[in-house]
Formats: sequence, structure tokens, C-alpha cells
Amino acid sequence: MDSAPLERALGPAAPPAHPLTPPSGPPYGVRAAPTESARLQFLLERALLAYVLLSAALLANDGALGPLSVLPFLGCLGVLFDTVRRLGSASPLPGASGLSVGRWAGLLAPLALLASLRPPGVFLRPGTPLWVFPLLTAAVLGLALWAVGAQRRQRQRDVLAAAMLLTFLVAAVWVLRASPGPRIDLYTIQQLGAAHLLAGRDPYAATYPNIYTAKESLAFFGAPLTELRYYPYPPLSLLVTTAGYWLAGDVRVSFLALHLATGVLLYAMVRRRSGSMAAGLLALHLLSPRGLFVLEQSWTEPLLSACVAAWAALMLTSDPAGKRAAAAQAVLLGLVFSAKQYSVLLVPLLVAQRFRPAWSRAALWRTTALAAGLAALGLLPFLLWHPRDLIEDLILFQVRQPFRQDALTLPALFSFATGLRAPGALALLGAAGSLGWAFGRLPRQPAGLLYGAAIGCFSFFAMAKQAFCNYYSFVGVLLLLCAAACVRPRAD
Repeated sequence: MDSAPLERALGPAAPPAHPLTPPSGPPYGVRAAPTESARLQFLLERALLAYVLLSAALLANDGALGPLSVLPFLGCLGVLFDTVRRLGSASPLPGASGLSVGRWAGLLAPLALLASLRPPGVFLRPGTPLWVFPLLTAAVLGLALWAVGAQRRQRQRDVLAAAMLLTFLVAAVWVLRASPGPRIDLYTIQQLGAAHLLAGRDPYAATYPNIYTAKESLAFFGAPLTELRYYPYPPLSLLVTTAGYWLAGDVRVSFLALHLATGVLLYAMVRRRSGSMAAGLLALHLLSPRGLFVLEQSWTEPLLSACVAAWAALMLTSDPAGKRAAAAQAVLLGLVFSAKQYSVLLVPLLVAQRFRPAWSRAALWRTTALAAGLAALGLLPFLLWHPRDLIEDLILFQVRQPFRQDALTLPALFSFATGLRAPGALALLGAAGSLGWAFGRLPRQPAGLLYGAAIGCFSFFAMAKQAFCNYYSFVGVLLLLCAAACVRPRAD
């Protein structure tokens, strides 16, 4: 029988394999390197684990050093760096099957329980009914567990997400009304700074009353000051808080709106890829045990968090080759650089082509430079108004801050154990060293950029002369954004 027609139809037959020829693929006994999908799933779950540990550390002593905050703090540090180590090795990663409702309950329920163990603020009026907050926390938890279920339509999840946001809004308004005048210098300075700006006076050239005792002033500022001559936040923060003061008489209203905006962005950037993950990430953000405490204290990290979340959402959803997307990213990065001084830590990651391979190196540098120029442009009016006061308040005051033995940092822990104090320059060395070590091990994805940002900022804060709850709350948002960037489309 002539086999030529069959060979023409199917192609020539493959030669028989030699009995001693090894099969194709990795050598016998050597496992294949993990795929990019497996690396992202591993990174997602580790980012969520680090977030839970960090939340526990911040709750234990309100973000200060204490016997109950040390272990989860060191545990979070270990998870962050062990994750990078495993991502950089050729060994297989632990298998993961996604986050079921049971696993979501294992993440969300501990956070809700921790959030209910302590009052949401430390300056609440006497007689404030504290049972309201655990009730609202339980409501957010119940809505979240319902939303992450596998048999939910997307419209149902949208309604449940809106209900979670509304419940948190009720809890936040309740806290702000129960703590109308927290005893913290930042609240007083921001309230008076907004009033100065509305009256046409430069807040950076003004003086503010010192609400602390001489002993407290010595610990907080390094000198027993009778008045304060600084406004420590950049102009963008000043403008945002002035808007809240003008609208509601309380600068914290702006931070509440920004905190909610971060949750909305977390939900929106994942919604089309996985509705259950979108609802879960929103719930993690809203159930942060000290989220309302940060709002009560008038800390400005919600502004930086919202700016970074907006930039990350645009980075994950826009066409990287489009000129409009590049211009929009430059504007949002300009807001990031304008929100907080330590945002410059993100620059090495932003100009690295590794994490955004669709961008050219020139485009990354051009976009980052344009963002820095926009941030400088925002400083210009106040720099021309009173240049010396602006530089003193935004830069020199931060440099002169004293070492705090109650800070949640490794130098503070070392000082407690030995009585010795480490130099303040360790913060920059810690950030540079951790980023240099992690750089080549992180995934070549935006998720790698966001996790690198979390590593760099955490290392900077952990080695600084002072760092408290507000600083690490920003690291928590970076971890949730990293998890959002890791999510791959799947059927819910």
C-alpha cells in the first residue's frame, strides 16, 4: 500500500524515540520554574497576609512601639522580604487555588474582630456609645462575606459594595462628631492653616499655639516650645484641607472623602477582572482596624493613598502607548509627588522599564520628569510668597525631628534593648538597600512596582528615627494595590 497520500495529508511521521532519549522539557528531577501567573498569585496572597499582620501591629499600641506590636511588626517584615526571596528563586512556589469564601472569612473576620477590640479614636467624648462601632463593623463584615460569594451577579456586588461604603461613612461621621477636637498638634495646625489661607495669609509664615506640655514638647520637637512656627505639609495638602474646612468646618472631612475614594478605586480597578476580589479588597480597606483612628487624628496619608490609587488604576486600565494616558499619568504622578515629602521614594521604581515593559525608557523618564515639574509648579506660588518659611517648614523641620523611643521602628526597638541610638541616615540606607536587593526579583509587571513601593516605604519607615500608625497605613494601601494588580480574569 502506498503511504505517500497519507504522508502528504498528515506530514512525515516522526522518527521513533530512542529508548535512552530523555523526554523533552526540564531535566529529570528538576522542576520547571514557576510561571508568571503562579508568581502573581503567590504575590497576591502574600501581600494580603502582610496587610493583615501590619494591621495587627498598628492596632496593638496605636502604631507605637509596644510589647504586643513588636511580633506582628516583625512578622510583617519577615513576610515582605521572604516573599521577595521566594520570587527570586527557581524553586517552585506553594500552590494556590484562589480565595474562596472560607479563605476570605479567614482574612476579614480577624480584622473585624481586631477593629472591635478598641475604640476607633482616643479622644472621644466621655459617654460616647462605643457599642455603635462594633455593630457597624459587623455590618461591613457581613456585607463583604455576602459579596465575595461565588454565585453573585456583578450588579449585586455593586450594590453590596455601595452598602459597605455607606456603612463606613456612617461610622466615620460618628467618630468625627464624637471627637470634634482631638488633642494633636496636626489637627490644630491644619484647622488654623486653612483659616489663614482663606483670610489671605500665608500658613507657612504663621505661628500656631503649642497644645503640649513642656515635657511633651521636648519629646515631640526636641525643645520646650511655647509656640509652633511650622506648617509641615505641602501646598496640595493645604489646599485639600482648606476645602474641607470651608465646606464643613473640619479639615478631616477631606480625608474621609479621600479614604472612601481609595476604596472605590480599589473596587473599580478589579471589578471587571474578578468581582469577588474587588469586593474583598474593598472590605480589607474599610475594615482596617486603625483606619478611623487615622481619620480622627487628622493625618494626611489618605491624600497620598488616594493619589497613588488613582495613578495605579490608570496604569492598570489605560493604553500605555497612548499620549493621553501618558499625560494623565504625569498629572496623577504630579499629585503623588505633591501630597507628601517621602513620595520621592517611588522615583527609582517609576523610571524602571522592568515594571512597565510596554513603555520605552525615554517615555518613563519623560513622564516622571513632567510629574516632578508639575509638583514644583504647585510649590512655586508659596515659594515666591515666603521662600524661607516654605523651605523651613517642608524640609528643615522634618530633618530636625528628634529620635522617638516610642516609634514603631527597628532603631527604637534597638534603643529599648541597648540604650543606644542609631543615626537618622539609616532610613535612606534601609530603603536603598531593600530596593536594590528586591529589584531584580520582583515580577516584570505593575504588581512588582507596587510591591517594591511597599518594600521601600516599609524599610524607610522601619529604619527611621520616628514612624507611627499613619506612615504604615500608606504601606497597607500599597499592599492592597499590589494585590489588585495581581488579579487575573476569572469566572466568579
